[in-house]
This record gives sequence, structure tokens and C-alpha cells, in this order.
Amino acid sequence: SRRPDIPKSWGNAGQWLTGAKNSGYEVSNEPAIGAIVVTREGSKYGHVAFLESIDGNMINISEMNYIGWNRISYRTINKNAWIIIGYIY
Repeated sequence: SRRPDIPKSWGNAGQWLTGAKNSGYEVSNEPAIGAIVVTREGSKYGHVAFLESIDGNMINISEMNYIGWNRISYRTINKNAWIIIGYIY
């Protein structure tokens, strides 16, 4: 809901980077405020979050369904954490 410009046709979260590239969105390994963070979490389906802020090497994200169904949560992780596949702008 934080990025209404994101199409619903990209499939599961793990497919979002490919969907973003195919739709002409910029993707990278560098974080930017407002970007979508794509992670390896969520078993075979992946996981996405919204990048709220950056503090040095740490990023603050908001996400849905990480701590329970239909629940919004916040956490801070390293921008180079192994769980991060990439960022969508």
C-alpha cells in the first residue's frame, strides 16, 4: 500500500525484482528511501518491505505479515545483510 505504483502482476515477492526489471523499474543493490526491499525470507515465496530510512549501513523497514498475518511491523537490518536480494526504486 506504500507504493501504489507497483503492479499486482509481479507474482510472489521472490519474483518482484524480475517483474520490476521487465516493467522498466530501476533495481539495484544500493538502498534508497522509499524503495522496496526484496528479501530471501518467506520460504520459497520471498518477502518484500518498504525502506523507511537509512542510518549509515543500517536500514529501517516497515513490512506486513512478517510477525503475523495482517500485522505491520518495523525492524532495522544491515543494508548488506545476506537476506537482501535487491532494491526496487
